[in-house]
Amino acid sequence: MIAKARWLSLLAVLLTAALSCGGTDESASEVSSDATPAAAAQATDAANPQLPGALPAHFPEDIPVYADADVAWSRASEDMGVSVRMLSDASLSDVSAYYADDFAAKGWATDIRKGPDGGTLIIADKPTRKAVASVSENEEGRTQVDILFSDLPQ
Repeated sequence: MIAKARWLSLLAVLLTAALSCGGTDESASEVSSDATPAAAAQATDAANPQLPGALPAHFPEDIPVYADADVAWSRASEDMGVSVRMLSDASLSDVSAYYADDFAAKGWATDIRKGPDGGTLIIADKPTRKAVASVSENEEGRTQVDILFSDLPQ
């Protein structure tokens, strides 16, 4: 099993990679009824790895979604987990606080890191799943939220 620190580092690298490249073009496979939420989202959306304006099917309820955020795109792949980009006109500080609070309220252990530009990186941990949320300001001045989550190998 991968050590926690190593897994968190890997997840942060995967977030960066997921935001800069596409998912897989492999076709979707059958999803068993006991599949984890991330696995179900990955399998369901594998045939269409980038979904403009929509969350993946079976998006887990314990992953926060800011109320007024627009989903710019989402991707699901077996290699890189599920990644989502959302945009909001709310302030950077309000959105950052929401994600920090809501991850914790939904049972995640969190490590919150502030960036020099006012952005926030939230590393969230559950026994069976890891997530990373990056909250920053984009070039257009909107608050951008990039989330990557993946189920841990069993």
